[in-house]
Amino acid sequence: MLGTLCRNNDVELRVLSTRRPSLRACPTRGGLGLRRPRRAKVADFDIGIMPMPDEEWALGKCALKALQYMAAGLPTVASAIGANREVIEHGRNGLLAATMEEWLESLRALIRDPGLRHRLGTAGRRTVEERYSMRTSAAKFESVVREVAKRHWERA
Repeated sequence: MLGTLCRNNDVELRVLSTRRPSLRACPTRGGLGLRRPRRAKVADFDIGIMPMPDEEWALGKCALKALQYMAAGLPTVASAIGANREVIEHGRNGLLAATMEEWLESLRALIRDPGLRHRLGTAGRRTVEERYSMRTSAAKFESVVREVAKRHWERA
C-alpha cells in the first residue's frame, strides 16, 4: 500500500536516523549519520511523520519528533499512541493514525491538499509556541518556584 502511495504521488521519504532505511516500497534518502544539523534537514520536508508501533515501550516515549516537525511548521502525522495523543489534536494541529488505512488516508489528504498542509503546519507551530516553547516553559518554571518559595516562607 505504501509503495502505491509513493509511486502514484511521486513521494520520496527522507529519514533521520543513524541507520540506513530498509523500506523498499518508496524511494528513500537519509540514514547513516546526521551530517547536517537536524533543523536543516527537517526544513527540507513537506510533511513530518512519526510512526511508532503500538507496543508498551512506545508508550513511554515522548513526542519529540512530532514536536520538532510542528516547531518547523510542518503538517505532522503521528501514531495515535502515548504522548502523541497529548500533543496532537487530530484535525486541528496535526493528524493521528492508528491503522494503515488511517496513515494512508492522512498522507493522501496532505499530499493532495496544500491548504490543509499549511493550516495544520501553522496550527502545529502555534501549539509548540504556546505550550512547549522555552519562553512558556520558563514562565511555568518561574511560577512553580515562586509558589514553592511562598509556601516555604509562609511556614517559616
